[in-house]
Amino acid sequence: MKFSYQMSDLIKLLSPLNVVGNCCDTLTGISSLLESKPGDVSFLGNSKYSKDVIKCNASVIFLPKTYDGAPSENQAYMFFDNPSLALAELCRDIEKKQCDHD
Repeated sequence: MKFSYQMSDLIKLLSPLNVVGNCCDTLTGISSLLESKPGDVSFLGNSKYSKDVIKCNASVIFLPKTYDGAPSENQAYMFFDNPSLALAELCRDIEKKQCDHD
């Protein structure tokens, strides 16, 4: 599944509660926290993986509003009531765009 978003596209699409940091990367992938690389979107869906956020190399990370931490340089944290739901909404939009192009 190929896609290309800017951080501003995600903000407009998903309306996060808060955004901390900024990334200039074009977002082209979705990955787990520990397997991420710049250009990826990742998320924290289960608090038992909170310690992995600091090791995450994704450009944008979807986090619960209760997460306390600061992003790295050229990285943004987007806060949601439910980061898993935000990821599902992003996937739905990617799929819709794929169908529109087929």
